[in-house]
Amino acid sequence: LTQACVLARSITGTEDLVLCAYFVTQQKVSEEQIRTELEGKLPHYLIPSVFVELESMPITENGKLNIYDLPLPPENGSRLSPTFTIPDELEQKIAHIWAQVLRINPQTLTPQSNFYYLGGDSLKMTEMFSSVAEQLIPAKYEEKFMKQMQSIIKNPTPKNLSRAILIALDERSQTKAKNEAVHL
Repeated sequence: LTQACVLARSITGTEDLVLCAYFVTQQKVSEEQIRTELEGKLPHYLIPSVFVELESMPITENGKLNIYDLPLPPENGSRLSPTFTIPDELEQKIAHIWAQVLRINPQTLTPQSNFYYLGGDSLKMTEMFSSVAEQLIPAKYEEKFMKQMQSIIKNPTPKNLSRAILIALDERSQTKAKNEAVHL
């Protein structure tokens, strides 16, 4: 990267603020390469959700960055994956909860979609956990589910959240536990 800046911006069509990285490069760099580099240096909540590559940074007459000339992040910016159908029924229910919390299309989620990369933050994470517990976890298993939170927070994906739910319901066979969670 030759130049970069990060701003809290509103995604077109919503009032939600997300961290948006604007950058200029001399060579082609993928969003995944930038993310991987940042993950080794920053906490997850400081890694931008949206990346916008520019030919050059807009500069004021005084030689400073002109943030008003930066483009707004696209409504379906880089924070969204292509349309995908999650095959697992429990993960589909999780995707719908995430879609409500993050205000995105559930079909843009994959089993490996990262909550933070989609614009999630600690407040939205709390809202998501509350919704998951309310909709998918029988009351008698909530304490076991809450013990799994730390592992989910480190790598919040539908697949990992599904695994944590199944561990919480582990008194019975995996299939029976999964069916109870799916049919709540």
